[in-house]
Amino acid sequence: MRRSEQINRMASDCVHFKSTRPCKPHEIHGLTCRCPAYCPRSSRRLFIQLSSAAAVIRSLAVVARIKEEDPECRITYLTSFPELLPGAVDEPLGFDAGNVLRCQQDHFDHLYNLDLDKRACAITNVIPAEQKKGFHLQRGQCVPMDKDSQAYYLKQVLPQACEQEYHNPVQDLFCLCGLEYRSERSSLKVSVSRQEMDRDTNDPVVGLHTIRDWYGVAKAYGNSDQWERLIELLRQQQIQPILLADPQADFMNRQIARRCDIEYDGLCSFRDFLTMVYNCDVIVGSSGVALEMALALGKEVVLLQDKTSLKHDRRYLRGKGSIVEAPVNSGGKGYLAEMMPEQVLQAIQERQQHLLSELRFSSLDASRQERLLHPTVKKM
Repeated sequence: MRRSEQINRMASDCVHFKSTRPCKPHEIHGLTCRCPAYCPRSSRRLFIQLSSAAAVIRSLAVVARIKEEDPECRITYLTSFPELLPGAVDEPLGFDAGNVLRCQQDHFDHLYNLDLDKRACAITNVIPAEQKKGFHLQRGQCVPMDKDSQAYYLKQVLPQACEQEYHNPVQDLFCLCGLEYRSERSSLKVSVSRQEMDRDTNDPVVGLHTIRDWYGVAKAYGNSDQWERLIELLRQQQIQPILLADPQADFMNRQIARRCDIEYDGLCSFRDFLTMVYNCDVIVGSSGVALEMALALGKEVVLLQDKTSLKHDRRYLRGKGSIVEAPVNSGGKGYLAEMMPEQVLQAIQERQQHLLSELRFSSLDASRQERLLHPTVKKM
């Protein structure tokens, strides 16, 4: 058989076909095209999310649903955070010019742009696809492509118009993709070697994500008194606070670490950040990547909200979290600046009790029970 005929006979539409190397059935069993493992690909789908690691984590619930309903589809995901993608994504692509060009020369059945980012919207315009959902670029502006993405768009661009609505970001992503939401949740896994990482203390550990400051400004710059007071209260209760590294919180964290004599190693990779979250019992902060990681890992969370935040639906926390809202004072502000650390401490203690009640029904995590019941007991 001629080489050209051999190439033409290759099952390039098979879900196992790699095009750059032998597929697994061929490597393991010594088979060749078209073998008994041949399974034609049903569809090719592309996800785009460049600017938000939190949104990537939320979108994993959508990816899992699509894989469940269409297991023979091939999913490609273009993102700045490929390390967060699970095995269900067949082709994780880091965001760079080469991978954008690679997608541009392809053709997809479905394209989902989940990102209100002009780069992502411009890329959406130039990638061929039979059906596109989400956002694209029109006259230099990000705009929704259809009715399914309009609600998400309004919440991001005009939140004042939606301030009376309760917000479930995962449900919003399902709607954007034209899918019915069935209370799915995202999940992340930590490798065994990282799960077995030892902790320096038997005390309960609370991770503080200071990206949304406690004084009514959206960036982490300014007075850190409220966070410092919370750390003092936690230590009095024999609870160990740790500062979660984040580029937008780094300045704030360094201030707090210096004033409170608390260890802080600075910025780290997403893998190490995920490990830090995994090793906490409770995560405190506003909406962001730490919250999404904690929920995907099944951790307890305390969500801080002020009047500038969209009100989250409590069901979004899956029974694993408390929401602490900033009080509205006589001036009508209701910013995090008016929130008392004692409020947050009470919510943390409530989450500890909830965690303990769950662990009492489990024989698999006796060490965590001991740590919560007797925090001062040290390891032998």
